Amino acid sequence: SYSKTTDLDGTKRSGGGVYFAYNYNDGKWDVIVTDSHFARNFRAQAGFIRRTGYDRLYTVVGRSFRPKEKSWWVRVRPFVVSLGFWNEDKKLDESFFDPGVDITLSRGISIYSFISTRKDNFRDVGLRSGSYNVRWGFDSFKRFATSGSIEIGTDANFDPARIEVGKLFSHRLAATVKPSTKLNSEFSWTKSSLKSRTDSFQLFDQDIFRNRTIYQFNRFNSVRSIVEYDTALRRMGLSFLYGFTPSPGRGLYIGYGDQLYNGVDPIDRVRRPGTFRQSRTVFAKGSYSLMF
Repeated sequence: SYSKTTDLDGTKRSGGGVYFAYNYNDGKWDVIVTDSHFARNFRAQAGFIRRTGYDRLYTVVGRSFRPKEKSWWVRVRPFVVSLGFWNEDKKLDESFFDPGVDITLSRGISIYSFISTRKDNFRDVGLRSGSYNVRWGFDSFKRFATSGSIEIGTDANFDPARIEVGKLFSHRLAATVKPSTKLNSEFSWTKSSLKSRTDSFQLFDQDIFRNRTIYQFNRFNSVRSIVEYDTALRRMGLSFLYGFTPSPGRGLYIGYGDQLYNGVDPIDRVRRPGTFRQSRTVFAKGSYSLMF
């Protein structure tokens, strides 16, 4: 892709972008390679990239093993994922190398684990970190399912006032309850904590509690609600949606959304007693497909 633009002050800019992708999968080996380069003066009028002036190389290599006969395990897949990201000055901006294993067992049990080694560059400061990650899913019961992830190690603190690598602990725990074929409700708790390795100062601490519930009255009518609270931002989000879909391509949606802050003014981020509303939205959307 190539662009040639003129700014409002008359400055002319031109630049190009190149994207290459390769995918291979024969049931045993799977390989993904993507390489992209976008010049600093490239302008994407459609907005399909978030930044310019970089080179990015991303690779995934995996090998799947399966039992010859029916067994308690379904698949074991060792893999390696890597990334290299260079800025317009050809300096390494971000990189990681993640070897791991993806295991699928019978009865809907899955385990995904990897070790991550990362290198970041923030304001010309090199930051090296690493962590151990494990994710799991359990979907053996008709009315209940659970999933989660835990990450322990170190991570970069991208705060200009205190640039350092801190001790990381994060997790996501989720449980889905399906008391009937019409009702589905998921409860999740996501936590992310980063402490200084020198004085145990709390660099970052966030808990997000979320519930997403769907009730399907029949094949045409359904309601969905999302309630979320973020302890770091002291923000509660509410979202309610009604959907009517009589046939594919036709639908009517009516929704309501609210953003509330507990003890924090969302305009200037100053702590004040009370509840503050940042926004409230009511909308209706309809769709109709014409077939020719």
